[in-house]
Amino acid sequence: MPELVGFLIVLLATSAYAHCAWLFVARGRGTPLPFAPPREFVARGLYRYTRNPMALSVIAGVAGVALLLGSPIGFGLAGLLALALHLYITLREEPELRRRFGEAYGSYCRQVPRWLPRIHRAGA
Repeated sequence: MPELVGFLIVLLATSAYAHCAWLFVARGRGTPLPFAPPREFVARGLYRYTRNPMALSVIAGVAGVALLLGSPIGFGLAGLLALALHLYITLREEPELRRRFGEAYGSYCRQVPRWLPRIHRAGA
């Protein structure tokens, strides 16, 4: 059963990452790659719930593989990856996004959490 759950997590994480990459290309007129980033600010799709759905997808994917393989070391790697991504995002990526997109990004940051999605009730 853990293998099935791990597989489903990997499948969902891969789908979420692909969706975000598509948004960067289709709406942002760029790519997820640092040397060709989106030229337009993207705050659609999963970006309405968390500012970092791609990073969360990668972390979840690694954790899903660890579960699929029954690897405690894999969970440790997922934790280290989460720490590394947090540091990169807070120290490098966010300041760059603030510089590039100004108040649009500042407003977005005030409304959307960095990591854990806020789930809103219907009509709330």
